[in-house]
Amino acid sequence: MRARAPGPRGRTAGGVSPHQELHELVLSNISDAVFITDEVGRFTYICPNVHTIFGYPIGEVTAMGNIQGVLGDFVFDRARLDAEGELANLERQVRDKGGDEHVVLVNVKRVRIEDGTLLFTCRDVTERKKMEEALRRSESRLRELGRQLVSAQEEERARVSRELHDEAGQSLTALKIQLELLQAELPPGVQELGARLRDAVALVESTMDRVRSLAQDLRPPALDTLGLNRTLEGFCRTFERRTKLPVEYTGVEFPPLRDASQVCLYRFLQEALTNAVKHAHARRVRVRLACGEGTARLSVEDDGIGFDVATVLGGPEGMGGLGLAGMRERLELLDGRIEIRSALGLGTSMVAVVPAAVGGGSPEGRGSRLEAREEGGA
Repeated sequence: MRARAPGPRGRTAGGVSPHQELHELVLSNISDAVFITDEVGRFTYICPNVHTIFGYPIGEVTAMGNIQGVLGDFVFDRARLDAEGELANLERQVRDKGGDEHVVLVNVKRVRIEDGTLLFTCRDVTERKKMEEALRRSESRLRELGRQLVSAQEEERARVSRELHDEAGQSLTALKIQLELLQAELPPGVQELGARLRDAVALVESTMDRVRSLAQDLRPPALDTLGLNRTLEGFCRTFERRTKLPVEYTGVEFPPLRDASQVCLYRFLQEALTNAVKHAHARRVRVRLACGEGTARLSVEDDGIGFDVATVLGGPEGMGGLGLAGMRERLELLDGRIEIRSALGLGTSMVAVVPAAVGGGSPEGRGSRLEAREEGGA
């Protein structure tokens, strides 16, 4: 059999019609390899540039006689082909004449050209696959570097938090005691000095509160002693006292997550509540911690002014304007995600989702509930 181009049966004086000559010229200058076969895969046409992918000259491919010679035991869904008329992007790994491996995308289409009924178009995507794999490896390395960076940051935060709590806290406590002893030993008639000492004690107490707050923000020790649920509950209480914004918290107890996941959810809550005060001008916030289907979910919903999600996320500052970029990056490093729903005048809902530890609890676990009330409420 001689491979030939499809075309009208008429021939020129040289034996090849102009139509066929045009087909041959076009098919010789494309990167795809094209074959036409009958129902059992016997060649009725082989494109002249078959060597560009498979390395075989056209004569050797012709001698193979069947499409399996170049594509191997190529299996595709004939019922689906008959129903749809075409199957696209079927991936095959083949070896060329020199033994090198290629990744080929094959399209199979129903045709009726003389004796042929199946049109095979083969595209070599080996280099593209290599670049995609290199990109995946690069992204994986970047993600790992990101995890290491976040881990290093959290370790440093924990170290500074301990030093503030232990060293600075103890020093301030000792200073306060000394000032109070001096205050108690003052002789009568030195009211002005007594007033100054009282002011100094008040300043030390204020500084102690600030140091305690800084240490808590850097790395809450409660994560290691009370667990995530109680820590988030305690943060909501403290945040409400500090800002006078009513916060309703509902959470469940479940086996500990990875430390990085717990810290990430804690940071998410910090940022989300700050946004509720700073940007949303909310009057009330609801916070809920839940676990199920292999994930831990922390949701923060406010009744603030809301925003147009597409506009904010697609704007010049992107997600950075509301601190959302940092949230998203931290969550993605843990194979988590952030979900945002908002509309102007209808408030905002933000949900952080992270993978739960193996056997990591369920919504039926022991729960706790904090309903924060307005200042002075019952």
